[in-house]
Amino acid sequence: MARSLVPVLSLAALLAACSHNSTTAGSTIEPGAANASVASGRDGRGPGGRGGVGGFGRADQALLRGITLSADQQQRVDSIRAGYRAQMDQMRQQQQNGGDRDAARSQMRTMMEKQLAEIRAVLTPDQQTQFDQNVAEMRSRMQQGGRPGGAPPM
Repeated sequence: MARSLVPVLSLAALLAACSHNSTTAGSTIEPGAANASVASGRDGRGPGGRGGVGGFGRADQALLRGITLSADQQQRVDSIRAGYRAQMDQMRQQQQNGGDRDAARSQMRTMMEKQLAEIRAVLTPDQQTQFDQNVAEMRSRMQQGGRPGGAPPM
């Protein structure tokens, strides 16, 4: 039971982490590229923290790997992420404080799927194809016990 909860919560945490990090409008995220603000610790978390080097910061890059967003698309994606950030943080906190794991898992899965669908709707058909592939790769890595953004285990 606890093992099956980890991938769901990890993907939900991944999406929450994505909502804390953004990319520059009009930029393409290449595999292995580092988000400068995360790598430099300017997000206040420092290396190894959530969103920091080796943390979920790579998940943001993994979701949009190979996709160039227009300024309008970037603003819309950032807005979607911000809308889910507080909800995801609250759910994660409840789960960490001994809340009902099954309920947390269900709610986080629902929020995760809604956020992915909303982000996908912002994309062009070609971008959606790449996005779908990126999501599938992340889910596959997580089911195999890997890290969502492709980061090596610590």
